[in-house]
Amino acid sequence: MIVRLLGWWDSLRSSFWFLPGLMIAGGLAMGVAFPMLDEAINEKTFENWPWFQITPEAGRATLAAIAGAMFTVTGVVFSITLVTVSVATSQFGSRLLRTFAADNVPQISIGLLLATSLYCLVVLRRVGASDAGLLTPNLSVYVGVIGAIASMGVLIFLIHHIAQLVQAPHIVALVAGDIDRALERLFPESLKNADFDQESPAPTDAETVQRRLAALEEPGGRIRAARDGYVEAVHLGGLMEAAKKHDVVLRLELRPGDFAIAGAVLATVWPAEGAEAAEDDVRGAVLIGLRRTSQQDVICPIEDMVEIAVRALSPGINAPFTAIACIDRLAAALGKLAQRRIPSPYRFDRGGCLRVIAPSVDFPQALEAAFRQIHYYGRNDLSINVRLLDALAVIGALADRQGDRQALLQFAERIQRNCDAGLDDGDDQQTLRRRSREVIAQLRANEATPDTTAARPPAAESRV
Repeated sequence: MIVRLLGWWDSLRSSFWFLPGLMIAGGLAMGVAFPMLDEAINEKTFENWPWFQITPEAGRATLAAIAGAMFTVTGVVFSITLVTVSVATSQFGSRLLRTFAADNVPQISIGLLLATSLYCLVVLRRVGASDAGLLTPNLSVYVGVIGAIASMGVLIFLIHHIAQLVQAPHIVALVAGDIDRALERLFPESLKNADFDQESPAPTDAETVQRRLAALEEPGGRIRAARDGYVEAVHLGGLMEAAKKHDVVLRLELRPGDFAIAGAVLATVWPAEGAEAAEDDVRGAVLIGLRRTSQQDVICPIEDMVEIAVRALSPGINAPFTAIACIDRLAAALGKLAQRRIPSPYRFDRGGCLRVIAPSVDFPQALEAAFRQIHYYGRNDLSINVRLLDALAVIGALADRQGDRQALLQFAERIQRNCDAGLDDGDDQQTLRRRSREVIAQLRANEATPDTTAARPPAAESRV
């Protein structure tokens, strides 16, 4: 149930109508409340402020003018937004539609304009309607005027924002923000700040773990996906409860971002006879939807960035500096990931008993997703290859795990092997060979440094 709510909230948050809908509801509520407040306030309250007083006729004219103007401007804002999204997605890819839809500035602009319009229409029907005679709508009208002024200010800011939004560096920065937020959600703990002083399981618990791991060599029961779609989220707490409830060990075969085919294996269960009993609980803890999201899948926003870079390297667009900006942002993200603790796939209950095996994305997989296609499509460009090598060198200086350093070294050696195949100019080949030798030597020196995480026991997140 929780995973369904998370998926529902993520869809709402990235929709274009949710925030404007809330603002419109607020405008309607204010349109009902302020005329009531005007009736409650004695007209004599404004006798000492003649500039604040207004007649019902003038109030009607003012509110009608504001309502009509706001509706007209709303149509202009819709047109500007749609044109901007159309131009940006045609150049940078349709995968960015979700990023644009989650941008709050157009939503706030449209919401404020429509809320002001509806507020004026609701107040308009109350002007002059009072049991005690004509209602003098002083406060209500001036609130409408303030809303119109705020709407014009937001419109000016929207135009400024749209002018920035269509620029490649701004779009790259937006996607980089998605990657950073995904890293904070999925890998919140730094290696340097991690609590590695947690006590290991008691010997009896360790023996239980070993027996459980040995049992995984036996054939297990299979729980299959009920529908096609992408795995959007997994509720590990729900899986843990299901494993404890049925006294089984669960191993997820798909992680967030993978595509599930109806009938494909979603999870393996030991002992095998527990699969049927745990089937409904396991399926309920795995959300399968129409598209990938960045909620639990850091590869999704990384691939959004890669698509921008690959499109920039295409002959039709030919914007290598945009691709270089993408490499810089991806290097920053990988540098952060290299300094974060990767959660253990083994999840234990409070008694130290292995219950769930849920593999997550590790650094080598993220590195391949970030740089592999950029290297392939940019292999004929010296600046792209040099910037990739520079990025590998910077990330290598930050990496503490031996496996991460090895992955960086292998990627640098791959670039070195492709020097002659990708570049036609002899000087470019020589430059790339020289830079690749320098980076490989630096990475090998880093690789010789002891792994500062190798002897550390699992931290608290590996247990539930």
